[in-house]
Amino acid sequence: MAEYSRFFGGPVEAIPEYVQPQFAEVLAKLFSNGVFKNVGNELEVTEHDPVALAVDVNTGEGWIEGFWYQNTASLVKSLAAADPVNPRIDRIILRLDTVTNFKISCEVLEGTPAAEPTPPELTQTAAIYEISLAQIYIAAEA
Repeated sequence: MAEYSRFFGGPVEAIPEYVQPQFAEVLAKLFSNGVFKNVGNELEVTEHDPVALAVDVNTGEGWIEGFWYQNTASLVKSLAAADPVNPRIDRIILRLDTVTNFKISCEVLEGTPAAEPTPPELTQTAAIYEISLAQIYIAAEA
């Protein structure tokens, strides 16, 4: 059985080097994925413009798999036009990308129109990890 310990300080020549995944591994054990309560407006999603199909994502901070996210100003997220026949459910998500973009971003995850729609599935892999902030019901146009 191996023993591990991490994150020591001291004289520069004595400090071991750590890589970011080692920090994330430890931090992921200290904090649950989600939105920090009582910080900003808790990334609350509110209606921006129902005619233009847009929502606001308010200020706040979140945590995904050992990585921190902060939004310091309201974000406007546009939604795709409604389907002419069937409703759909979209999600507003935080997406952690540890392979291509190396960031957490707020995104719209568009649902599939259906007579009885369900929200789109979240991706939760080592490379991409998504958490849902809100689900938005988009009625059919007709």
